[in-house]
Amino acid sequence: MKHFHHKNQNDGTKGPRTLGQIFLASGLLVILVVIFVEFDTDPLKVVLVAGGALVIGLILASIKSGTLIDFQNQQFREYKKILWFSFGEWETLPQVGRVELIHHSFRTS
Repeated sequence: MKHFHHKNQNDGTKGPRTLGQIFLASGLLVILVVIFVEFDTDPLKVVLVAGGALVIGLILASIKSGTLIDFQNQQFREYKKILWFSFGEWETLPQVGRVELIHHSFRTS
């Protein structure tokens, strides 16, 4: 295995991603309402409201983070990703004899 890619699930971006999905749904809803119901609203206003919601929703829904490990070059990085732009610095991987990944899940009642 040359590369290992771990995508974080509980990194604090779940809230913004959910908000992004809400913005996407509201933008689509505005477009659908205008198509099926006749309003006297200026079409430019409708496009601005729906387009703004869709753009903001797309950006927020695309936020992700994770860890990349490159065993071949002995490097790793923790990154944040928005749309297709990834942010994070590569760091040198210390000498490792063995890697163990432990997955924990917690339940509350």
